[in-house]
Amino acid sequence: MKNFFLLVISLAVYVSAAKYTIQPNEFRLGEELRLNALMAIGTPGQKVLSTKPDFSKKAEIYMRRKIDGTNYAFYTGNLNPDPFRSFYAFDLEANKITLKEALQMKFYAKRRTKPYRDENEIYFSGRYLYSPRLPVLYFMRNDEWHRLESVVAPGVLHVISEEKGVLISTTEEINQPLPKRYFPIPTGLFYATFTADGYYPMVEAIDVKANKQNTLRVRMMPIQVSEISFYPDVHENQIVAADSLEKVERFYDLYRRESLNVADTLSSKWFDQVYPSIQVIGDTNSANYKAYAKSYQEIRKNALDLWTKARMAPAEKLRQMIFKKMSEFESKPVSIPVHYSDLKVYPIDTTVQKTPNVTQDSLVKDSVPVAEVLPPADSIALHFSTEDGRISVDWVGSVEGSLPALVKNIKDGNVKIQVILEKNKPVWLYAKDTVSARKHYRFVNVEFFIGEALVKGKGNFRLPDSLLAQAEVQAWLHPEKQSVTPKKEEVPKVDTVSVKEESPLKMDSLRREYLVLDSSSFRFRGKIVGISGFAIQTHEVTQGDFARMILAKKLDVKMKDRSKFKGENKPVQNITWLDAQAYCKALGGNLPTESQWEYAARAGGNDGFVWEALEKGKPVDYAIYSKNSGDLSSKDSAYGPQNVGSKQPNAWGIYDMAGNVAEWTLDNYSSLNFTPDDVDPTGSWMGYTKIIKGGSFDDGVKKLNASARDDEDPRYWSERLGFRCVFPVK
Repeated sequence: MKNFFLLVISLAVYVSAAKYTIQPNEFRLGEELRLNALMAIGTPGQKVLSTKPDFSKKAEIYMRRKIDGTNYAFYTGNLNPDPFRSFYAFDLEANKITLKEALQMKFYAKRRTKPYRDENEIYFSGRYLYSPRLPVLYFMRNDEWHRLESVVAPGVLHVISEEKGVLISTTEEINQPLPKRYFPIPTGLFYATFTADGYYPMVEAIDVKANKQNTLRVRMMPIQVSEISFYPDVHENQIVAADSLEKVERFYDLYRRESLNVADTLSSKWFDQVYPSIQVIGDTNSANYKAYAKSYQEIRKNALDLWTKARMAPAEKLRQMIFKKMSEFESKPVSIPVHYSDLKVYPIDTTVQKTPNVTQDSLVKDSVPVAEVLPPADSIALHFSTEDGRISVDWVGSVEGSLPALVKNIKDGNVKIQVILEKNKPVWLYAKDTVSARKHYRFVNVEFFIGEALVKGKGNFRLPDSLLAQAEVQAWLHPEKQSVTPKKEEVPKVDTVSVKEESPLKMDSLRREYLVLDSSSFRFRGKIVGISGFAIQTHEVTQGDFARMILAKKLDVKMKDRSKFKGENKPVQNITWLDAQAYCKALGGNLPTESQWEYAARAGGNDGFVWEALEKGKPVDYAIYSKNSGDLSSKDSAYGPQNVGSKQPNAWGIYDMAGNVAEWTLDNYSSLNFTPDDVDPTGSWMGYTKIIKGGSFDDGVKKLNASARDDEDPRYWSERLGFRCVFPVK
């Protein structure tokens, strides 16, 4: 009997509670409603049909309407902001009410109200419930009345721009087209970044007011064409018409001198006058305002870089023309007439000269002769020079035919001499920022002309010590230093570019597999530079690596793997420069500089493509790119990046330096072209965007060149973009 009474009491409580809630069968479907100006949903006069409550649908606001005492209808649509201005808002989350619960609750104007006397219209959006007429609401839960107090209502924000193609990026989303409406949106400071082709990026802010449609009108600034006239004495047609390397070099010297003068006098005064200033909204010490100020400063730097680029556009155009024309002459072999002096004949002349061994390798390795060695019998020594000073070199050797006859003709002035250069590419010697001299060093032979007769020389050249000290010259004289392949199974030889440790290949539970590279020199952006030793991961950072770092609590728990193409052994994608850098820092490393990345990618060669450096194979053997990364339109195709290391490595055993995903580097990008530092070059001190290397699975073969580069905002992410880390070595 006792259990019976408990059951009756429980049933009575349930029946009582049910009276104050809406049951699923009480929602009517297909009920037509003509909207009016007092409703905060849709457009007045629009007809809508009731539907099932489904908050996954894209709508700005939802209305629950009472049809009669026991039936309700649910409508979804866009916000009508006019009546919303007088609505009262209630924070469901603060009152620990879920949206699903609120949907079925009846809300009342006061306590002890009969169950059927609940509010006729209730609205929902986000975490809020809205009443058109009551600042306080009551509801029944667990057979008790509960009170809801209204709070400051969120606002409505409409972001518009007269310019076409403007995109908005907030902390929640990126690159959304305008116009854009946000609702519900917290009151107070709202800021966002705006970009469009042909316009400066901007950060705009607004003080959002409650219960109001706030409008943020964005006025984009077009990137203006420079008004500066560069190089009045050099015209494009002069560069095109140049018929010698020397003429093009003179144009370059003028270009560089004028560029430095212009760069020194560039002023951002005009930019400061027209670019919008940061706004003061609310508490400037708040975290939200500090985030806004930081974003503003970053985007302003980016805009200033674009402004500088536009002003320097004429200089950049000329620079590209000059270097293109210069490369046409530099890539070809050339014969240059020379003067001769200091003729020495052996063994006719008995004067002993301080000359080194006659093999080129031994001559070049040491800038000072190691011994007094008499040149071979039946040989001569000559000093060659040109009036312009581009050639000054000693030669020791013999000739085809009669050496005494040649000597006699030389002394009688009957011989014309020319030296043969492998390429018409001199080394540039600098004095501060100015090219002080250009000297030839790529000598391969000597030719003697006696009348119409040609006599070829056989010998060796001795370069001046000042040229031997140049890294570019040493790189040409000792190409074997840039062609050594570190192998996993054997210790690299001493005096190579690989490593000095016992094994160059290392393994770590978090760093994973990485390769230690010794210091060396290589050609980087048109200049021979030195590079210190460092270690680099042999594979791109994978999603499995990322998970291990989180498990080891090495990363901020807020960092997430946003990779679109899932797979433990697939590279991490959709990662910003900031997060990639934080990952490498957590490992005790860094993102590679552009020079480190390119040095490792080219594996000691001068070729930009992995397969060309190895002189075998094809792009499909070494890279995941547009040709073999699948078809986006085909369901059967495995489109996107593949497992790391799925293709052959470069000559040093480093994988995916071409394709799969492009990779962030540490360096800033700048439109201004600065000469790289002589040792360990880094990015420009100017600029905001970061350099990207390597090309991705979605790129054509041209972007797989190790020298190719791209740049992006450090906050940008893409499924085509990943990274790897480098580490310091002792």
